[in-house]
Amino acid sequence: MLFQKKEFRFCINCAHAAELDEDTMLCKVKGTTQKASSCARFCYDPLKREPPRPRSAELLTGTDADFSL
Repeated sequence: MLFQKKEFRFCINCAHAAELDEDTMLCKVKGTTQKASSCARFCYDPLKREPPRPRSAELLTGTDADFSL
């Protein structure tokens, strides 16, 4: 598996759930639930996972002196 099994096991990443508002999900199985909850019918949907933010451009820049020997 690409990711650890239990790391993303929340309703916010489940294929059966849809977002209602900021803290609540609407699940086809359990009804309304919290984003951080989970159930036995959890089905991971990789398209719902939010990737980590990219590094800032400030860290990626350098001067010529940084790259010379």
